[in-house]
Amino acid sequence: MECLRDWIGVLNCAGLDEPESDLYINSLPGMSLDMLDKIANADQATFAGVYDDIQTTALGHLDLEIIKELRKRYRIKTVQQSVDLLRRVDTSQAVAAAAKWRGFTAELTFENESGLVSSVFQQFSFQSFSLYVTTGFTGTVNIKIFDLTTGLVLDTIVLTNPATGWNLISVNRKYSAYRIFVGYDATLVDSCVQDISQAADCFCDWASGSVRIRGAESAALSSTITDTNITIGSSTSGLSSIVAIQCNYNSFICNNKDVFTLPLQYLIGAVTMAFRINTNRLNRYTTVDRKQAQELKDYYDTEWKSLLETALAGIDIDLSDSCIECHAQLTTVEARL
Repeated sequence: MECLRDWIGVLNCAGLDEPESDLYINSLPGMSLDMLDKIANADQATFAGVYDDIQTTALGHLDLEIIKELRKRYRIKTVQQSVDLLRRVDTSQAVAAAAKWRGFTAELTFENESGLVSSVFQQFSFQSFSLYVTTGFTGTVNIKIFDLTTGLVLDTIVLTNPATGWNLISVNRKYSAYRIFVGYDATLVDSCVQDISQAADCFCDWASGSVRIRGAESAALSSTITDTNITIGSSTSGLSSIVAIQCNYNSFICNNKDVFTLPLQYLIGAVTMAFRINTNRLNRYTTVDRKQAQELKDYYDTEWKSLLETALAGIDIDLSDSCIECHAQLTTVEARL
């Protein structure tokens, strides 16, 4: 939701950029720059701190409300599949250290009547990585996540002083790329073969669901990785992971942010009034005008929810997407004897 931060601006506020939307919070009835500054508390200190907190609260509300509204029309999924590559190596098959990236590729897809297609809502959510090291050493091992479409590095995970055996790295990382390569720098790492095609669920084929995972390694420690400089196989060379395939709707919101501009403006107004009512900073804005603030909050709340319903009604979602299912239409049949 960070794509919408500062999408609604503040008119005549020094130090803040002009919003791309050309809409301002203090263009709403009852809103003023002076009032915003007066509701700052000791932690927030200035208006900038107030507005940043207001936006954080508003964006959280918007995200939840959009999901709530979508659920009225569609069955929307959150987790499609969870994959555990297990920690099972063949110690009789050594993999000697080499200046290469070694690991696995993962591709998001699903199959409909037209064949294999990508979902605009899918993302990888990695819970952990595990690396098997034959002999531990003092130093670091970089595990990099590459976008196979662009070749660029999405993230780097660092394992420090790997021990002999399995080394677990707990993470909470999400990536929206459709096709990725997860590889560790094998320059100093002796490991063993881990044949994931022998797992209980074979992820080497599309049939297992929304993800295909295959062993892979690069020809060298390249700074960019695409299909042209990796070799696909069945072994991950001792790199394992637990990953969930999730449906994330933030991209849907960000790709349609013009549609959500007015609802967000009024929502920020409602949250601002809530801050005004509940602030612990005493001044004429928070002691004399609380009744007016409550009336404005109620008005803004009604407006932003109505505007959001209208905005979502005008957006068509591809029902062939694996994260979306249309609710079946209810039909009433009258039986006459």
